[in-house]
Amino acid sequence: MCMLLTLTTSTIWACSCFFRDALDITDVFESELIFSGTVESITTEKIEDKASTAHFSFENKRVTLRTDRFYKGGDNEPEMTILTAAQGSACGFNFEAGQSYIVWAYQYKGKWHTTICDHTARISSKSKKQEALLRRYWKAKKKARKKWKSRKDFIRGSGMLSEGVPLGYWEHYYLKGGLKSTGDYKNGKKHGIWKYYLSPSDAYRRFYGSTGMVDDKNTIEDVVEKIVEYNNGETVREVNLWKH
Repeated sequence: MCMLLTLTTSTIWACSCFFRDALDITDVFESELIFSGTVESITTEKIEDKASTAHFSFENKRVTLRTDRFYKGGDNEPEMTILTAAQGSACGFNFEAGQSYIVWAYQYKGKWHTTICDHTARISSKSKKQEALLRRYWKAKKKARKKWKSRKDFIRGSGMLSEGVPLGYWEHYYLKGGLKSTGDYKNGKKHGIWKYYLSPSDAYRRFYGSTGMVDDKNTIEDVVEKIVEYNNGETVREVNLWKH
């Protein structure tokens, strides 16, 4: 999740990303487009919002990449154009010409965008765990039914896939152990009752206070934080069991 704060008259941008845990298979389910490619060109365009009462302008980078592999979405286009803010303070991702990236993008007004909050990353030794997750998912998409079961690194999760679409009951886990969420998927979307759990360290703090020492031994797993009812991916109601 990305939060962008704008302050006018002279425009100031402030970007902040909110992550509950490290990357996992749920991020793939919720993403519209994921592919790898090499940057061929970068141009800058100025965007002006003359319609709003508080007139402002900002710059976007238009990044064209020669595609290598589509992990999710796309029609095997040889090239893709992605927009991102020119400034990192506005959540823009810093692409470099000639470098290869894994791009996670979303569509807005008919164009593909990415930010520093979308898991987009330059392909390097630091991206190996992300690549392992995406390669495994890419292979699973080719099968009519595939059991996905792992508690390891970024590939953690347990449930059934049909050509890459989650079906039926799934369990998702925190990177350091413990349930993160449980519930059913219908046609690839959350449906019915889902339970969301506190991370083991958060649960320990809730029970023993912020002064309690938290480490791998001082944790409490599988404490439900909230219950959400979905109808075909849309939230019907939400009940929070813990006050913040």
